[in-house]
Amino acid sequence: MENKQDVSWGAVGRKIFRFLRSMQFSLILLAIILLACTAGSIIPQGGTAAQYQEQFGTAGAQVISFLQLDHVFRCGWFAVSSLLLGVNLLLCSIMRAPQLYRRWRTGCNAEARLKKQDASFSLECEHPLTLEALGCRRVRSLTGPDGKTYQYSAQNQLGLWGSWLCHLGMLLVVVGFGLGQLLSSEWVVYGIPGSTQPIGDSGYTLTIEDFTVELREDYTVEQYTAALSVASADGSTVQGSASVNHPMQAFGMSIYQDSTGWACYVDTELDGELAQQDLLCAGEYTAPAALPQLVLLFNKFYPDFVRLEDGSMTSATPLCNNPHALYSLYYQNQLLGMNLAEMGQPITVDRVSFILRDPVQYTLLVIKTDPTAWLVAVAALLMLAGILLAFYCRPRELWTDGHTLWVKTDRAPALLQQDLTRRLARTK
Repeated sequence: MENKQDVSWGAVGRKIFRFLRSMQFSLILLAIILLACTAGSIIPQGGTAAQYQEQFGTAGAQVISFLQLDHVFRCGWFAVSSLLLGVNLLLCSIMRAPQLYRRWRTGCNAEARLKKQDASFSLECEHPLTLEALGCRRVRSLTGPDGKTYQYSAQNQLGLWGSWLCHLGMLLVVVGFGLGQLLSSEWVVYGIPGSTQPIGDSGYTLTIEDFTVELREDYTVEQYTAALSVASADGSTVQGSASVNHPMQAFGMSIYQDSTGWACYVDTELDGELAQQDLLCAGEYTAPAALPQLVLLFNKFYPDFVRLEDGSMTSATPLCNNPHALYSLYYQNQLLGMNLAEMGQPITVDRVSFILRDPVQYTLLVIKTDPTAWLVAVAALLMLAGILLAFYCRPRELWTDGHTLWVKTDRAPALLQQDLTRRLARTK
């Protein structure tokens, strides 16, 4: 009874093992990962519940929270799916490698082919035929079971490794992505030309030397370019520029030009005397040190302000022809009001006056480090090599008795038959 149970559990284990390394399982996992990546590109990552509720509704926000789609690339089920895909690809690679190596080193079993005449197709030739005439190399002479002498050649054996290299490349992509999520870092830095900012907790500082926005004739943006200088703790410096789709490399970091916006200097006066100066980007706020309960929020900037017929506000051009700022005032967390102000126009509340002036564009930069980027690059090259081998180096076996040509191939036999028919016609 115990032996029967052991046999039963052994059969179940073998079935599970076969399923784990099967193509069906890999396709299921790839579909799950593809859906996760699609969701991650559509749904903003790292947002708040209120943001998701406003954008996707209550039901959508609940689904996002339940499936952890707000941090999909770091959630448990995505990690498990990636791990299982890695196991599947690893098992496929391990199980197939010895067999592929033997076939690559020795070719297929020519004697078995001759005995069974196991061919994909055959072609008759009216004149004596040799495999050398068809451009074959490494031709062997063999005696078949019928006593005849045959010529045999295995061609393009390197193509056997095509799908295996694709599997290996996919495995390295999964491993590289997983390690990248654990080891990579990302920081956001923004500022105006001349400002110096720390790059998170990396120990490096970034100075924005200059920032330019190139406009087309219709005022649409052609390119953003930031001239940058990155300094390490020991004083060494790397200079360069970052623009859209052209990141700057410095100390193992990639610096990407992400976006831009407007900032204004704000003078805060108390009883007519200058009390403090701040530089606010759109969305930031300031408060007098002597009266912290009073807050000025810089909501939005209109470089060329116009009011449309329906009462809405917009900017006619991105040029500073008629600069206005939309601001809000708060006192003890209570909204006092919202209004527009021209540059230099005082915004006065009792003894305090805020004056917005000298608008300037800031640049927002994303800085990333990914120590596994080289691994993903190697994986991509392996997958490319595998695809090229699979499609352009098709393994095949040919043998002939001098009058009939037999061919064995697993890839596109109809195309190969047409090609060999043309070659036979040229050998007459």
